[in-house]
Amino acid sequence: MLTNCDRVVIGETQRRLQVQFDAIVTAEDAGAYKPAHHHFEHFEKSLGVTRDRWVHVAQSYFHDMVPAGELDITRVWINRLHASGDPSIAHAVRPDLSDLAATVNDVHQKYNG
Repeated sequence: MLTNCDRVVIGETQRRLQVQFDAIVTAEDAGAYKPAHHHFEHFEKSLGVTRDRWVHVAQSYFHDMVPAGELDITRVWINRLHASGDPSIAHAVRPDLSDLAATVNDVHQKYNG
């Protein structure tokens, strides 16, 4: 998870969601707020995940799709709010998370081989 929250806020959010994330990069960790590239670069360096092995899934066009596109990271835009923005910036656009696992699998295979 790449979030513009700090560790305290995301810790409380995680307790309420009762969902475990494999990794979390906060604005506090990155030393900047998205859309700056710091989150993405921190994630890549700290976890050793190369961009060809990752699919970035997010709702925010400005904070996530644009910088991930600039960094050539495969992207799935969850446009649940029907936001304006060029959908061609994403490798897939979905209105919700209902088919997320299949979408990520399909996009990863198609664009990352």
